[in-house]
Amino acid sequence: MIFEDIGRQNNVAEKIFVAAHELTHQFQDQASNGHHRPIVWISEGVADCIAAKVVEQAGLGSIASYRKLWSRQLNSAAERPRLAQLHGVADWAAAENHYGGNLIYRMGDMAVLQLIELRDEKALFAYFRRLQQMGFEQAFQESFGLDLRQFEQQTEQ
Repeated sequence: MIFEDIGRQNNVAEKIFVAAHELTHQFQDQASNGHHRPIVWISEGVADCIAAKVVEQAGLGSIASYRKLWSRQLNSAAERPRLAQLHGVADWAAAENHYGGNLIYRMGDMAVLQLIELRDEKALFAYFRRLQQMGFEQAFQESFGLDLRQFEQQTEQ
């Protein structure tokens, strides 16, 4: 079940973005059999990237414009969280209190864009399906061909 007031969004593109973001979480939950939250930055980053793609398909924006905006927001931050700080729900909440919600989402967004560039969107979907049978580190390794901890460290540099 999804509860979100999209009426508070400023325009159609934002309404579509929020709806697509929340629907992506529904997919993640179903594909992973409820195990999609051990690495919150992936769940949130994938939801934002898929939402941006839906907005692009609707002709109301582009992935490139989202990337530029997200990058600008990260680059203007005085301090950034590390991806390793954005794993569990409690870690995410603590980082949100310290850095602000916008910034932690942007970290996940940009990391997921890198994963898409390294592999493709199919690898994202494979990751969530693999979470049914294996832990998140193994699912990450098998889906993206990368060690999760190394990827997080490289992304932060």
